[in-house]
Amino acid sequence: MCVVRWTMALTARHAEAWRLVDALGALIAPARHDRECIACRLVVTSGPEEGWRLQYTEEWSSEAALRHQVRLARFPQLLNVAERSRTPPEIAFELEDDTRGLDYVDEVLRNVDDS
Repeated sequence: MCVVRWTMALTARHAEAWRLVDALGALIAPARHDRECIACRLVVTSGPEEGWRLQYTEEWSSEAALRHQVRLARFPQLLNVAERSRTPPEIAFELEDDTRGLDYVDEVLRNVDDS
């Protein structure tokens, strides 16, 4: 089985970090109930200089399953949370033989017929 994942790393000040945790927590729940979902994680760390860092990860059983998730209504909501990051968010799609950025989302949304 080929596991693919997408990750998103955000930074925030203390008060905003917990708002982001709440928003991501609400959006992670539907993924966890999908039978193609291997794992979903949200890890929150803090440091004296960099502030709070949120690392959000979803792992899927196949690229087709990941592509399906990108097309769902919750995906733009996840990207809206990313826009609230204090620094530019780090977003990566780790595929079987490649790692891509947000260009992957554009490709998936343009090619609706390629599940």
